[in-house]
Amino acid sequence: MVLTADRSRTIGDKNPSQHPLLRVIDLCVQLGGRTVVDGVSFAMSRGEMVGIIGPNGSGKTTALRATSGLIKPESGAVELSGVPLSDIDARARAKKVAYLPQGSGQGMSFTAMEIALMGRYPHLGRFEVEGENDREVALAALRRTGVEEFADRQIGDMSGGERQRVLIARSLAQEPELLLLDEPTASLDLKHQLELMSLVHDEVAAGMGAVVVLHDVALAARYCDRLVLMDYGRLVADGSPSHVLTAENLARVFEVEADIEIDKTTGRPLVRLIGPVRGVHPGVPTALRDEVTE
Repeated sequence: MVLTADRSRTIGDKNPSQHPLLRVIDLCVQLGGRTVVDGVSFAMSRGEMVGIIGPNGSGKTTALRATSGLIKPESGAVELSGVPLSDIDARARAKKVAYLPQGSGQGMSFTAMEIALMGRYPHLGRFEVEGENDREVALAALRRTGVEEFADRQIGDMSGGERQRVLIARSLAQEPELLLLDEPTASLDLKHQLELMSLVHDEVAAGMGAVVVLHDVALAARYCDRLVLMDYGRLVADGSPSHVLTAENLARVFEVEADIEIDKTTGRPLVRLIGPVRGVHPGVPTALRDEVTE
């Protein structure tokens, strides 16, 4: 279903809680003259984690970047609590939305505390330095992510899991309403993947919202409240993990055969991969995926 924007809403809306935390409305993005995201719409509430899934080249990262405001869409809109993202200046937006791209932290030569304090920049005036309150917020973020003991350690001396937790702490130090995370578990071992997703899940349960781009459908099924399935830049399915992760959808989008069972403990789908599906997507040009980026 395509949502229609209500243009009567303004920044002065006195009841933002009546609106979804995030609304992506018929979003279209072009890069290099090619349509990379094509008519994607979804909405989410506070206290909800939404996972964006799909094969390589389906437009997931581009959709997330457009949602953060880093890419201007060709058409469509993004709203935060009923306010068009385009009506919110960059500093005010950074107080509401924290975006963590894939591969962040590489080449940095800062301590964990210095990185966490970077999350306080949107709250500081021009030429203003961090105060005691900012340091307390940054330290609390390091504590929540379990890396307080590394406050004075260089990020380059940390493991991948520790480094990713520090970067999440920087995002939390922004005190945002919405987290946007692009492949936060990439390059992490199984333990650290579970720990990081549990961390994000706990923050969301406390009232934040999160949109997470994931490749691993098992993690997506386990931790996300809702899934947005994309392919060739388009929305294929949007709903609960049980609604989206069907054998039919996995065959159509990921070209794999799978058995789907419901975990009796969690009530969430368990995906057992069997093998690749032979053949090509019905009705979709074979070369189209090459024209779409992540």
